[in-house]
Amino acid sequence: MNRDYVIASTKHMTHGFLEFWGNYTPDDAEKRSQSGYYRDLNYCERFTKEELKATGRPFPYYRKSMNPFKHEHFFVKVSDLEKIGKKMTVIYL
Repeated sequence: MNRDYVIASTKHMTHGFLEFWGNYTPDDAEKRSQSGYYRDLNYCERFTKEELKATGRPFPYYRKSMNPFKHEHFFVKVSDLEKIGKKMTVIYL
């Protein structure tokens, strides 16, 4: 089970940062989280493609030819985030 997808949101985007849905749950969790927004990929929920289909949400899947910023929400593979131009930010304290 590869949880390679996240639900990205441009709805509340500030300073060019995408937000991601849900609070990360363990692989063996019965349900996936679909509430709350996170900017950090380490804390947001990850989904398999099958789990995304099961959500019933009508969001598009990111593809190279689409402009993701014309959608409030979309499904995207984590590995495709750099193609959108939004790289993960790590802050060292």
